[in-house]
Amino acid sequence: MGGDTVRLNIVTGPEPHQLVSLAASELGHIVNRLFGLTPTISEAPVSGSDARIELVGEAPDDNQAFVLRRTQIDGTPGLTAVGGSPQATLWAVYELAEQWGVRFLLTEDIYPDSPGAFHLPDVDKTWTPWVRTRAWRIFNCLPHSGSYWGLDDYEKLFRQLAKQKYNRVFGFFRSYDAFTDYTFDGVRKRTAEISRGLRLPIHDGTIGRELFGDVKSFYNPDLPAEPDTVYEADPDTTPVNEDRIAAGKRHVETVIERCHELGMDFAAGFWYTEFPQEMKKQLKRASDRHGFKPTPFKGEYLGLRIGILREGIVPEYAPYMTPMNPDFVDLADAVARSYVERFPAVDYYVFARVEFPAGPLDAETCWEHLSRSYGLDASLEDLVAEAVETGDIDARRCELDLRGDICQLYLLDELLNQRRIIADSANPDAVAVIQVGTVLGRFVPRMFSNVELLASLGYTTESQAERGEVMQFAGDGNIKAQLVISLEDDNIGESPQYNAASIARLYQVIGDYQLDGYYGRQWLISKVDPAAFYMARANWDRNVTVEETYLDLLTNVCGADAVDAALAAFALGERVTLQEAANSFLVPSMVSNQFDLAEPVPESWSENIRMYEQMMTHFDQALVVSREAGKPFLERLRHQAQFAVHWHRAITDVRRAGKLRQQADKARDEAQDVESYDLLNFEVVALLDRALTDMPLAIEAYARSAGDRADLGVVVALNVYGLEILDAIRKLEFTKMTWWTADGKA
Repeated sequence: MGGDTVRLNIVTGPEPHQLVSLAASELGHIVNRLFGLTPTISEAPVSGSDARIELVGEAPDDNQAFVLRRTQIDGTPGLTAVGGSPQATLWAVYELAEQWGVRFLLTEDIYPDSPGAFHLPDVDKTWTPWVRTRAWRIFNCLPHSGSYWGLDDYEKLFRQLAKQKYNRVFGFFRSYDAFTDYTFDGVRKRTAEISRGLRLPIHDGTIGRELFGDVKSFYNPDLPAEPDTVYEADPDTTPVNEDRIAAGKRHVETVIERCHELGMDFAAGFWYTEFPQEMKKQLKRASDRHGFKPTPFKGEYLGLRIGILREGIVPEYAPYMTPMNPDFVDLADAVARSYVERFPAVDYYVFARVEFPAGPLDAETCWEHLSRSYGLDASLEDLVAEAVETGDIDARRCELDLRGDICQLYLLDELLNQRRIIADSANPDAVAVIQVGTVLGRFVPRMFSNVELLASLGYTTESQAERGEVMQFAGDGNIKAQLVISLEDDNIGESPQYNAASIARLYQVIGDYQLDGYYGRQWLISKVDPAAFYMARANWDRNVTVEETYLDLLTNVCGADAVDAALAAFALGERVTLQEAANSFLVPSMVSNQFDLAEPVPESWSENIRMYEQMMTHFDQALVVSREAGKPFLERLRHQAQFAVHWHRAITDVRRAGKLRQQADKARDEAQDVESYDLLNFEVVALLDRALTDMPLAIEAYARSAGDRADLGVVVALNVYGLEILDAIRKLEFTKMTWWTADGKA
């Protein structure tokens, strides 16, 4: 066989499933792109063919397994590519493409320069994944999240996820957003925002303005335009935004449809114990009206505000947010039931734990009830001690999280076992996924049936890997458990994160304790290709190493000549990731908080800058010898390292300026040393001026790396939360430098 004269027949079998038809179409596109052939696609073999690829035949028993096998059919060279399900047959086609040298990234497909004449690979192998659940997270919040994505963006992503053989998509929603709708105590939810109502204006001075077209703000293109400002909704005066709620429902329904069209399950995750302000107000009203007597909270009120939402323990409402309050249970029921009823096509409903529990009160009463009802043999004191010992945050947070989880289990017992909000719904076969801390994970199979457990071991990938032993309880196989795996962490931010080595350690945890799989945790896509490529390989081969996958990736994408330099950059990326600190968390205070901290610059930052600079050098060396198809991949990674250099320099100067501001104020107010105050004011402004030189360079570098809507969210947020806030701080400090009085009163 050779040349464009080969008559290739792709056989689907009679009345093929939609996914098998898609597999045939994809295979036709692939061979045309590789070899210039236009194959005949038919349900039955076509006579006179020179070669045949059959997507039908003896299939593996496992519905996720597939086989590639050379055959000889009536004297015609052939190959069978068939799976234990239509979805697995699609995966077989993508694996066949990889046998021909194609590599599938999250961002693009890379084809070989010289695939040679058409040939059928000499292969006889069955692929079976040992990591059974492979879930990718979408929606969520923050400017670089999927809540800003339109359907077109998701369709592109889903196609790449199918090529990397993902089988579940996890949509994470919030109770304030535009994608849900519920009523409690006669009051319908008013808030219909995304990303906590934060606004991201775009104007002529926005760096990267050309990337956004003619829009004036960054928003979800499938939702109605947003107002310029947003305020907390009021249950009495704020109207229901019918248009946005209806558009949000259509958007999610269509996203689910597109997911299912590629054979992937859809998991809808949601908060059900945290609410927008108007519903908290109504909860307090209803509770007071019904005579509920809240337990006074004694201790630290832990929480935060981002945009329109206050999360965590809020003094006015936290005492009412307890499972001992029937109205709180009814409100949580309304929220959870809204997802079950509003989206009946969902395959899994994930009852997600909030980051800052609003109602850890009455944990003692809840645990006494659960222990008595289900024979849970542990004291609350022992559980608290275990949580503190095995946690990766401070002791107080560990205890509050545990208490919040206990209240959550009590609440879920009511919702799932007593009120049967899934079992008695129009979607009774859907599976509940329960997310609680690992300390309580061992009790879940004793309380619930037909559920899965989602376990989170920490924020950063390395901290997750260090805590893997806490999953020992799942090793007895009593529950199907998955890990949350961070491909990248939002606290560290937009700097490059090369986490494959830490992820490999988490895969060891999955194997050691017989876990079912993982839910990916990430915001950005364009910077996690190296880690995602490792995962796509390791899902099917538990013995493959990070080094082997990096070598495969770089050889096939960039060419053999570029491998050494690119590997050197990847190695530096792994090193710097392990010591990177939170300095570009994409929230409104990302710059002002660095100034207000008034703390010394971490010693690691200067070393990190040097490593990022060295990464740029290695990527430049790789670019010189890379094949053309791989250059955009290398250029993107190089620009991300360049961003990190300038961002770290800018934030270093901001942090130093904040420390000097503290010293200046102390000199004037405590020592009455106005000479030092005056000199330090000049130094503060000089540092901020230098930061204002580096920060635009950082944003320009990131803009050059932008490849999808998540990257666009970063670009606009770096402008709004970064550069514009820094400029405002500098203006204020310049005012202090040019006008002051000794007593600070004028």
